[in-house]
Amino acid sequence: MPPARFRLRADLRGSAVRGDGAIFAVDGLVVACCGYAVEDGRPASAAGALARAYARHGEALSAHLLGQYAAAIVDPIRGRVVLVQDSLGLRTAHYRLSGGVLTVASDLPSLVELTGAAELDERYFAEYLAYGVRPFGRTPYAGIEKLSLGQTVVVDARGARTVVPWTPSAEPAVLRVDEAAERLRRLLGDAVAAALPEEGRVLCELSGGLDSSTVIATAHRVRPDVEAVTLTSSSGRASDDIVYARDVVARLGVPWHTLDQDPHPLFGAGRAEAEPGGEIRTAIRAAYYALLAERGADVLLTGSGGDQAFGSVDVQPVHIADDLLRGRLRGAWRAAGEWRAVTGSVRPEAFWIAVFGLRAASRHVRGRSLVFWNAQRRPAWLRREFLARFALPPVPPQIAHRVAAPSRQYLWEMVYRLAENEARVVNLGPPCERRHPLFHRPFMDFMVSLPPALRRGAAGERVLQRYALGDRLPPSVLSRVTKGSNQQLREQTFLSSDWIARLVDRPQAVERGWLDAAEWRRAVQRARFGVVRQAVQFDAAMCTEMWLRARAALPAPGPAAELPPLSASAARSPAG
Repeated sequence: MPPARFRLRADLRGSAVRGDGAIFAVDGLVVACCGYAVEDGRPASAAGALARAYARHGEALSAHLLGQYAAAIVDPIRGRVVLVQDSLGLRTAHYRLSGGVLTVASDLPSLVELTGAAELDERYFAEYLAYGVRPFGRTPYAGIEKLSLGQTVVVDARGARTVVPWTPSAEPAVLRVDEAAERLRRLLGDAVAAALPEEGRVLCELSGGLDSSTVIATAHRVRPDVEAVTLTSSSGRASDDIVYARDVVARLGVPWHTLDQDPHPLFGAGRAEAEPGGEIRTAIRAAYYALLAERGADVLLTGSGGDQAFGSVDVQPVHIADDLLRGRLRGAWRAAGEWRAVTGSVRPEAFWIAVFGLRAASRHVRGRSLVFWNAQRRPAWLRREFLARFALPPVPPQIAHRVAAPSRQYLWEMVYRLAENEARVVNLGPPCERRHPLFHRPFMDFMVSLPPALRRGAAGERVLQRYALGDRLPPSVLSRVTKGSNQQLREQTFLSSDWIARLVDRPQAVERGWLDAAEWRRAVQRARFGVVRQAVQFDAAMCTEMWLRARAALPAPGPAAELPPLSASAARSPAG
C-alpha cells in the first residue's frame, strides 16, 4: 500500500478550496493528510485524530498528538489553514503562498507540477554545497517552502506565521541503571506498538545491528507475522550484516527477504529526484522498492534513530563540554580520560577537552551547530563570489530546540537532521509506508535526556541497550561492535564508473557560477584515486551536478495545473 498523498489549493480571500488525494471532511473541517497518528497507544486514522486534536488544542495540536504525520487543516470558521507536522518532523508538507492563494502538497514533485515552479532557489544550493546537508524549510525551488523541525504554520488572509508547539524535556533523567532499563523496555514496547498496524503486511529492515534487531524482535512480540528484509553483498564488499541478520531470523523464525545490492551499482545514471542527494543510490533504491512492492508490503519498520537514542561510537564526546559549562574542570578531565582509555586513543586528555570540550562549549554558547566540526573549512571548489551573496556563517546555526547541556543539544540536532532526511524519502516514491519506532517522541525524549554515562557508556558501547534487551537478542548481536558499511563497494564502483567523466564534462554547477572549474576538476581527479577532502560537501557537489543534469533532460515545466473542486474528492469521512 503506497503512502497516502494529497494536493490542495485554498484561496484565502474567497474561501474556495480545491484538491485531491487523501482529503477528508471531518466535523466542519477539511483535513488533507499523510502518515499516521497514535491514539490510545495504537495507530489511528490520521484525519480523524488530527481533527479531534485540533478541536481540543487548536494550532498547538502536535504537542498532544503522537505519530508520524503531516497535514493541511482548512478551518472555514476561523478563515485559516493550519499546516502541521509531527513534533520530530518525520513527515512534511510542501507549500507555496502567493497572492492570497495557498497551494500545499505532501510531496514536492506534485507541488512543482501544481505551481509550474521553474526558478531555482540559489540560497538552498549555497547552503547545501557549503555545509553538505540540505537546508531546513527550503526546497530547491524559489517560493516553495516545507515544514521542518516540528513546525506548525498558520495561514490566513493576513499572511503566515510559524509556531513550534513542542519542546524536549528541559531536565536530565536521573535514574539507577535498573530503573532506566525498565523504563526503556516499557517505552520501547509502546513505540513499536504505536507503529504497528493491526492489519496488513509488515516488513522490518534488518541489518543485524543492534537497532534494527531491537525493532524486529520487539515487533515480533506484538505481531508474530512480521517479516525481515536485508540488503546483502555477494562480493562481501558491503558489510557482513548477513551473518548477524541470519542469527536474528533464526531466533525469531520469521520469513526473510534479501536483496543482493552488488548487481545494482552506485553512481549510476538516474532519474531526476525531487531534491539532490539521492543520486548515488538510485539503482539500488529502485531495486529495493521493487522488492517491497513484489512482496506486497503495507508498512516497513526501520531502525532509524538508534544511534541518537542508544548511543554510538559515531557520536562524538560532546558530553565533555557539559562539565566545562558548569565550571567542573575535574569532571571534564575525567570524562576525557575515560573516552581516551576506552577508545584506545594515544591523544591526551587535553586534546579531547580542547576539541570536544572547549570548542563545543563555545559553539553552544554562541548558538552554532555542534554537529559540523569541519564546516568552517569551505571547499576550494566553491566559488567565493557565489557564497558571499548569501553571507553564510562559517558554521551553520543550531536548528534544534535550545537545551542547557551541549551533549543533549548535539543529539537533538542529529535527531532533527535525520528526521528531515526520513521525511524527504516520501518524495522518492516508496511503495509502502515507512515508520520509525525509535523516533516515537516519548521514547526518544527519554533516551536523549539520560546522562551519557548511563545511556551509552564512556565511548558509545550502548551499555544500557545491551543490559535492557539481553532477553530478546541473539548473543552475536548483543556483543556486536561493528557496523555495516558499503564504503569499499562505493569506492571501487566510483573508480570504475563514468561519473568522473560526466562530473567534469561541461558541469552545469560551474556554468551557473557555483563551482570553480579548475578547482572542481582537481577535486574530481583526486577522487579518482580515493583522495577526497571534505567528503560530505564533495558528495553534495556531485549530487547537485547530477541533479542539474537530470533536471535539464526533463521537458520544460508547464503552466500551473488545476485541481478538481473539493466536493468531488472530500465527500468522505475518515475511518475511526
